[in-house]
Amino acid sequence: MILTVDGLEVLESGSLHALHEESLLFEFDDGDGALTVRLTFKDKRNCERDVEFEELNEWEVLLTFVNFDDPDGVSNKKKLLEVGEFRGRSLYLRYFVIGSKDSENMLVHYTWFLGPKE
Repeated sequence: MILTVDGLEVLESGSLHALHEESLLFEFDDGDGALTVRLTFKDKRNCERDVEFEELNEWEVLLTFVNFDDPDGVSNKKKLLEVGEFRGRSLYLRYFVIGSKDSENMLVHYTWFLGPKE
């Protein structure tokens, strides 16, 4: 089965519980090369909510989610976050993160999409 949303193929989707300051590691490997996407969550005083993108090398990307402690949840809605290339196609992330200022627990919903075939 292949699932698509607005012409983008859903590669993987899920939810997990994480704690602030933990790293989540997503490894995409098709046998022809791997891409690693690391997600971290940080609380920073006097900073706006943001997703910081850092390309560590050709095969690894770091996404730091800053100040995602909203109990109503925070998402990137329709604006997908392009994080790299996998299987010769753009790799995108849609997220919805539920956090709390009173607890270190977070609920992270994610969907990985592959861009159109060229």
